[in-house]
Parts: sequence; C-alpha cells; structure tokens
Amino acid sequence: MRHYSATKTANVLLSTTLLLISGVAKAADVISPNVAPAIQEPAGIYVIPSLINMQAKTVISAGLCDVQNNVGCTLNDILNDIDGSDDFKPEIRVQFSADDYPADGLPSNASMRIRGTASRHAPQKSFRIKLDKDLPLWQGHRKIQLVKSFYELSRIRNKLSFDLFKNIPHLPSIRTQFVKLNINDQGASKGYGLFTQIEHVGKEYLTRRGWNKDSGVYKPEHFYYQNDPALALNAEGKPIDEAAFEKILEIKRGKKHTTLLKMISAINNHDLDFKTQVFNKYFDQDNYLTWFAVNILVNNTDTDAHNYYLYNPKGSEKFYILPWDYDFAWGSNRDSSTQSTEQLPRWWFSHAQWHGNHLHQRFLDEPGNLTLLTKAVTEIKDKYFRPEQIRALTDSYRDIVFPLVTRSPDFDESYLEGGSDPERIAHFNQVFDNLEKNVEFNYKQFLERLKDPMIFYMYEPQFLANNTILFSWGKSVSLHAQNISYDLEIATSKEFKPNTIIESINNIPSTRYTLTWAHPKGTYFFRVISRDTANPEKHWQNAANEELLFDNYADLYGVKKLIVNEDGTGTGTGTGTGTGTGTGTG
Repeated sequence: MRHYSATKTANVLLSTTLLLISGVAKAADVISPNVAPAIQEPAGIYVIPSLINMQAKTVISAGLCDVQNNVGCTLNDILNDIDGSDDFKPEIRVQFSADDYPADGLPSNASMRIRGTASRHAPQKSFRIKLDKDLPLWQGHRKIQLVKSFYELSRIRNKLSFDLFKNIPHLPSIRTQFVKLNINDQGASKGYGLFTQIEHVGKEYLTRRGWNKDSGVYKPEHFYYQNDPALALNAEGKPIDEAAFEKILEIKRGKKHTTLLKMISAINNHDLDFKTQVFNKYFDQDNYLTWFAVNILVNNTDTDAHNYYLYNPKGSEKFYILPWDYDFAWGSNRDSSTQSTEQLPRWWFSHAQWHGNHLHQRFLDEPGNLTLLTKAVTEIKDKYFRPEQIRALTDSYRDIVFPLVTRSPDFDESYLEGGSDPERIAHFNQVFDNLEKNVEFNYKQFLERLKDPMIFYMYEPQFLANNTILFSWGKSVSLHAQNISYDLEIATSKEFKPNTIIESINNIPSTRYTLTWAHPKGTYFFRVISRDTANPEKHWQNAANEELLFDNYADLYGVKKLIVNEDGTGTGTGTGTGTGTGTGTG
C-alpha cells in the first residue's frame, strides 16, 4: 500500500499553514495525505517491463463467419469490423505468446477481436486478446488490451498519464506497457508496430489490488447522474432491461445495483443537503477533487459523461472514480497546425464543460466548492505535474517509441504533417517535446476562465408566421452570482468572419428572442454567447452545442446551422425584435 514516511507527514502538516515562497503566499493543501483504505494499492504493483514483444498466430477453421457463428472468421473479418454497435462481433482463434509467456504447444490458447469504438474506423486497429479459461494468466491478465492510439500523434499520452497517476494519492492508476506486436496469419508474418497494453478494469484488476472481486464496477457510456427509466432494477437489484441499462452504464462487475440507484436518486433529490446527505455519503472528496483537478490540468475534455470507471467497494455506499482513456488529453487537439486555441470554445479549457453533468453541476453550484477545486488544481500541478517530472517520463519513452513510430507500419499512415519524411519526423518530435509544457498552459487557461458563465445549449429555431423566427437556448449561470446577458449572431460563414455577420443582437436579458427575417432564403449559421454583465468582454461563454459538418468532417463548437426556406428581403430592415420572456431552462 502507499505509505507516507514521517518526513513526508511532517512536510504535509507544515504545508497546512500559509507558506511564503519567493514572496508569494501559497495556500494550504486541500487534499488529505491519508488515502481511503478502499482505494489503497499494494507496493510494487506497477513494477513491470516498459516494452514487451508479443506474437499472435491465427488459427483459422472452415465454416461461417456471421452473427451466429465465428468459427470461420479470418483476420480480415476482424480488421473490417468497423461497426461496434451491431450484433456482428467477429472473433478468431490465435496462439498467443510473448517475451514472458512462451508458446505452450496448444493449437490455440486465446481469442482475438478488434476493440474500440470510433477508433475502429482508423487505418490501424486496436485489438483485444483473451486467454482461454484455466490457462495461466499473462502478468495477471486474462484480457490483453492492445491500444493503437492511431489518432494520437505522440502515441504516449495514455502511458504518460497512467505513469504519472500511479504517484498521485487518491487516484488509483492502471498498469500500462508498450507492446511491439507481430501477427502470423496463415503462414504470413507481419509486424503491426507499436501498441500500448492497458490493464483491463475487471475481476483481475480488483484481485491484483487485494480488493473484493464482487465489488461494483461501472463504465459510463452516456451517464449524467440523472434518473432514467433505462436504469430501472427488479426486486433482486438487477437491470430490468440490461441492454438499455448498459447504453448508459456498462456493468463490469457486481450483481446488485441498488446502491448505484440510491446514489443517483440522492443527487437528483434537491430536498437533501448536497454536502452532508449526498456528496459526503456517496463520494470521497479527495478522490473526486484529485480526478477533477487532473482532468483540468491535462485537458481531458471527454470525461463529462464517459471515459472513467465508477468503483463501488462491496458492502460500501461510497463510489470512487478511476481514470480511463487519455488519448485525446494533453493538447492533442492542438497537435495540428490547422487547429488553434482560439478556434476552440471557451469551455474547452475550464471547469464549465463539466457543468452539464448533474453531479458536477451540483458540486460546482455549492458555495465554496469552486475555490476548493481551484486549490486542488494548484496543489496537484505543483506536486505531481512539474515539467521535470513529465520530461523524465517522456525521455524514458523516446528510445522505445521513436524507432517504431518513425518506420513502417506506424509511419506509413500517420497523420504527421510534412511533405517529406524528415519534416514528418520533425513534427513528431515537436508533438513529443510539447507535452511537458501542456499542463502549465492548461492551468493558465483555467485560471483565466474561473469567472466565466457556465455552459448552456441552443435549441432548434422555430419558424413562426410573418417571416419571424424564435431562437431559444438554455440558461447560463454564474457561479459568482453575476447577472448574465446573451448575444445572438447570424452569419453566412461558419467562421463568423466580420463581413459575413448579418445579424448581431446584444445584451438580450432572457433565453428567447424573436427575429423578423429580412434576408434571402438559404443556409446560415447562428451562435449565442452568454456574458457576465459586470465584465462582458473578459468573462463569457460559448454554447455547448457540437455540430459535425459532413462537407469537411469538421466539428463546429457553439454554432448551429440555420436553413431558411422563405425569402424575407421584403419584410423589414433586418433588425430583430425582442419578445423573449426568459423562460428557457438550462
């Protein structure tokens, strides 16, 4: 288990007072040095080799390969399985071996399939290998998850994250290793390059840590901590409709889920005191603050409704958050020269993006909690995300990763920029070297946005009589009790270039606005911006809408497309008429 020496304990106690460092007052720590026993991890659990060579030899049989029968599936069948939502899940038999798992002489000893969701569409796939029951485990694993991270140019963000987390109290990490994979398919041997083996969170994960294997473990898919009929349970505490349940929360472990439903119900019961009767009862503040702070610091924007695990120890009412999936953290969206910070919404770099989730909304709305979170973010950054700590890890990876990523097959289809191989290699090195600067960048962005309004959503416009259009949106709130107003803009370009903006209505006090349409019919774009009326130029917020444009497969943030079929050039001057009532909801 993680232990603290007497010296460390003394230092922690000392830091509870205000220290003057270089003339600047440093706030007392807000995260306890004492880790809850339920999430303490045994010593040595992360002492594993950094790189493993693995081999998978396919064993193909005659027969069908369809929904009912996998016996005749081939490697090509699993490589072409790009739809993870259907019932067809081709799987093949393989003879698995590794540096530390010699071939056992059996015709086959494992099954192999593709893994992932959106990553299935990538030219290079991720795989899951599952060793047969009753055979020896590989390093304690039954399921071996080989993640390609094709869209992540450095190929190290997952491992970097989990290697840093293993030294952060209150945040159980995940074991990871780089893997060089070779597949022998019916006599033809081929190298598949670099992967990251990421520990599967399931039975072995729990037993490896000495935790009860019958504890509840859930993997959120689209989970907002709201009451939902799809989560209904029978008298035995099991889902009435398991398929519907798992579209929201995938059940990884546990047989009864009544405690989960009690927790969700409590969060949605506003008659209960949130701090004493909800949060402190069902969550561990140190674990929650640490997870939240870490995601702000590494800018993991995709954790509001999924990409983490909920762990509910057997016999306990507490739920602990376990981290998962950091491929698109650490500024991955800015690896490309075509993507800048200014093109991303304000909420991308702040706590506001989590406000759309009911648990995080209630936590942030509680007086004093934003200050608590801010102190936790600073504490985690100063202790566990210093540039030299990050650099030590990235330097240790370079000799493993660079030779594999800069040659076939990984180099062949990589999205690295450049017209020549040296230019593409230079881009890889730039991405790699920028990682150590990312935390400080995210921290500064977070501090600048502390007083921004929270996120809200724009709704579909309603076309009314006499060429009028009703625009409406949810309520944006200020965590600092400031008044909020809204700006509505309509443009002919999705970028809202100044010369394309045809309507600009400012200081709307409500969440509704009726506009008399005075422009030709056609395709337009509109956006709503909420502003703190006390400082509208400094503290403002984009809507949380994301819209995919299929003409260039680019996401629009805080913008919606507006298609007007009626010509309005003869109906007026083009100025809006405010008739909002302010009845929109957030």
